[in-house]
Amino acid sequence: MDFNEKWQAYVRYRRQYEQGEMKGDEFERLVNGLSVTDKNGIQWQIGVSSGKWYRYDGQNWVEDTPPGLPTTRQVEPPAVNAIDRPRRSFNGLWLGGGLAALVLLGCIVAGVAIFLFNRQNPPPVSIEIPTIDTGPVITQAPVIPTTVVVKTPPSGQTALPGFDPNDFFIDDFSNPASGWNREQVTDRIMDYQNGGYRIKVNKSNWSYWANPKKNYAGDVIIEVDATKLGGPNENGFGVICRFQDENNFYRFMISSDGLVVISKKEAGNWLNLSADQWEPSAAINQGAARNHIRAECIESTLTLFVNDQLAASASDSSFISGDVGLIASAYDIPGVDILFDNFSASSR
Repeated sequence: MDFNEKWQAYVRYRRQYEQGEMKGDEFERLVNGLSVTDKNGIQWQIGVSSGKWYRYDGQNWVEDTPPGLPTTRQVEPPAVNAIDRPRRSFNGLWLGGGLAALVLLGCIVAGVAIFLFNRQNPPPVSIEIPTIDTGPVITQAPVIPTTVVVKTPPSGQTALPGFDPNDFFIDDFSNPASGWNREQVTDRIMDYQNGGYRIKVNKSNWSYWANPKKNYAGDVIIEVDATKLGGPNENGFGVICRFQDENNFYRFMISSDGLVVISKKEAGNWLNLSADQWEPSAAINQGAARNHIRAECIESTLTLFVNDQLAASASDSSFISGDVGLIASAYDIPGVDILFDNFSASSR
């Protein structure tokens, strides 16, 4: 979809949300998905509560107007379709015309009398002339002001936090300067390659991870697509949240042979949180197939979704903020090779 189509989708979602037809978290998820990459490879995103466009300059989100759109105001919502406008009935037209004719006749008689009475200062005469019904009138839908704040949600819903450009980060890895680690040595590769971000682990029983050097003060939701390029199915790969340093963070992992785990590294020691051991999950596409990974770090609750299915959950309050990242692990057999794409991280 182009910019106008994305904007129309935003207007539709927002109307559904404000009318109570959509929950706040669903509205936020849908709007966060309305990103556009223009012909120059620049990424754009609509603000959840502001309705403004933001352009990613490689490091930060900057409020801007997409190419080809008006520069003096936000893009207007689409005009209301004719079918949405009520037509006047046939009987209503005749009744309105008859009444108008009587009023017209009375006004003419009164006007003539008053005109003869006071020729110099005739009082104003209000005459309603009936019009022919040519069909529905099409008007432009009201423009959502650029400074608008999302209305208080209907009862039972929570207010949206809106869109903070500094708390929303997306990366399709088309720009090698977007901030991730770049290393190619004997035991590892962590670099932009093949239209994504590649982590290859050439060392047995070892993990390597990369970070975009962001900081989320509280809750964060991370999503990414991951595909195995090579190596054994006995592997591990996924995302990181609340990264403090190399010895303290949470990780959300899946394997190409169908296992999942949520764990943490604290003071340099690994501890599984979702279960004592990695557990099987039918949600995983095994082998070299692509998997969509979504990790939610919400207060002390940690949740892992794989291909939009709940795969694991845990509770821990050791870390409350930090960076995000990507991770891959090899076990007995090295050569684990994973390609990540379509990364996003957003605060709630």
